[in-house]
Amino acid sequence: MKTEKPANINIRCSQAHKAQIVALAKSRDLSLSDLIITELLNLEIATEDVISTYPVGKEGKYSRRYLTTKKVYIDKNNKE
Repeated sequence: MKTEKPANINIRCSQAHKAQIVALAKSRDLSLSDLIITELLNLEIATEDVISTYPVGKEGKYSRRYLTTKKVYIDKNNKE
């Protein structure tokens, strides 16, 4: 499974505006990036459990399974 390389966005604003944005993100329990993406693109964050399997041992005979949680964005208008 190939994942996309993350992109960076830089935003110019005053320290006062940054403080307001940080406070809003904290009040919603989101990161700054998640807040910006969800607000500007009208998306909602959902979590999805993913089971990953990794080979263990010298020859990879055995496998170990891990449960991880993945964050996905869902369109607010088209919930399914």
